[in-house]
Amino acid sequence: MLRRMISRILLVAACATALQAQQTKVIPQGMDFVEGPEVSTVPFSATTSGIQLLIEASQITQSVGVLNGIRFRPTQSTQSSAGFTKNYQILAYTVPTTAAAFEASATPYDPNSIIAGATPTLVFNGPVTFPATGPLLLAPAPFSIYFQFSTPYIYDGTQGNLLLMLESTDLQTTPGTYRIDAVQFRETVITGIAQPIDLAGCTVNSSTLTSSISAASIADGGSISVNLNSAPANAFPAAIVTLGLTRADIDLGAIGLPGCFMRSGSLDFSQFAVATGGLYAATTWPIPNDPFLRGLSLVTQSLGLAASGNFADSAVSNAHALRIGQNQLPPTITAMYGFHTVTTSVNAWFHGTVGQITPVVQLEGVFP
Repeated sequence: MLRRMISRILLVAACATALQAQQTKVIPQGMDFVEGPEVSTVPFSATTSGIQLLIEASQITQSVGVLNGIRFRPTQSTQSSAGFTKNYQILAYTVPTTAAAFEASATPYDPNSIIAGATPTLVFNGPVTFPATGPLLLAPAPFSIYFQFSTPYIYDGTQGNLLLMLESTDLQTTPGTYRIDAVQFRETVITGIAQPIDLAGCTVNSSTLTSSISAASIADGGSISVNLNSAPANAFPAAIVTLGLTRADIDLGAIGLPGCFMRSGSLDFSQFAVATGGLYAATTWPIPNDPFLRGLSLVTQSLGLAASGNFADSAVSNAHALRIGQNQLPPTITAMYGFHTVTTSVNAWFHGTVGQITPVVQLEGVFP
């Protein structure tokens, strides 16, 4: 009964998310507030550079839509990057090439083999300003790298898949390595994504509650398992472990917990965890074995209940954003990208060969 109830609630939430996302599309699906576990240093770290980003129609629209722009976001990183401005152009195509065929092709490769004779539309040509970046206290970063198209691209998903070809157009050097958010779904690994939102939670009376979660089992038919630790060990004899379907940043100071923030916008599921000898058993939610749940995103965070019984002595843990993965090998490839490398000895296009790899992007437009 519980499994069926959770399945229905998650399915309704996934449908509601799909219906609301008419003006923007985050690719891959479900990465809106979930940071990718990978880092891409292309194409914004080199003087001469470019990428081909292929996104299948199933991820955008399978009717006729309008694409007005694309955004990238800096990644969570311990390093800092200087801001800069540089000129780029973007050509848009509708191509017959699939993401799986792109991934299966030889590398290095001829970029014209992916274009496959499609007609280009120049949608952007000009300068782009990249913000300076540094370590994030809250992840993910906003989609702050913006290419606003001068010419809207009419995309008909019944005619093929979307290919965006982005290339630098000047010889101005970049100030260093500029890292953007990315994902890679490997052909040999079944896994979801579990990435931090809030790294620290809050400290109350020198006591903290810390949660950890493994991404390995977060896939359809798997489970979400949260492990808690408190310091000192007996600080919170019980905790409420929450799982929400939306992201928020709610200041709990108004209800007596100054400096504490709840990162879940809705507490759709919760369980009590009781510490025995200072140790908590793992709190687990089963994930129904339903392919429709793939790509659904959630937030988990916990509230430690103090031994004093006073709510003001409670503390919230760090928080994680989760994305339900695909319990299938090899995974379905729905997006892919290749990159142009130019050095004194190399001038060629390459792509990954072990599964889907792509930057996390936000498409702007109208997507029926």
